[in-house]
Amino acid sequence: MEEALFCSPKRRPFDHKETHHFLKKIETAEKSDYKDSENTYDLAKELFEESDHIKALEITEKTISDHHGLKKSCSPHHQLQGDIFFSLARKADTTDIKCVYLFASVDAYSMSSLLCPDSVSSFYGCARSLIELGDQLGINSFYKKAESKARRGLSVKMLKPQEKVLISSQKMI
Repeated sequence: MEEALFCSPKRRPFDHKETHHFLKKIETAEKSDYKDSENTYDLAKELFEESDHIKALEITEKTISDHHGLKKSCSPHHQLQGDIFFSLARKADTTDIKCVYLFASVDAYSMSSLLCPDSVSSFYGCARSLIELGDQLGINSFYKKAESKARRGLSVKMLKPQEKVLISSQKMI
């Protein structure tokens, strides 16, 4: 058996122009990704409103997957998934199915609030789903987590008007 010899290729000298060009390409791609993301969000939301939950979930999941799910532009898609799963939980007949949908909605809302920490509606949705889980399973820790999420959402909401006052007062100076 022959041993394979692996060696690293020679390094090229650092090229500032090439790096700058590469960074510009990434920036341009992210901007176009955001526009694509907005278009697919509108389509998925429309499908959700027409009660085509499966198709709406397919579109949001594809968009999140294409953007690796970790960009701020994916936050509305995660939130929409949370809304869809919460809606499905409300329509479910059995407790098991209801809980599966509620756990999925908590996950989606949590991801949305992680990507966009100033999204009050993500915290609200997560708290609402946790309360429903507490009701379904009778576990008090879900209520405590819901309270924590609600407090976070309220703190975001309370900070927003203060930020506006601060900005406007800085402009006056």
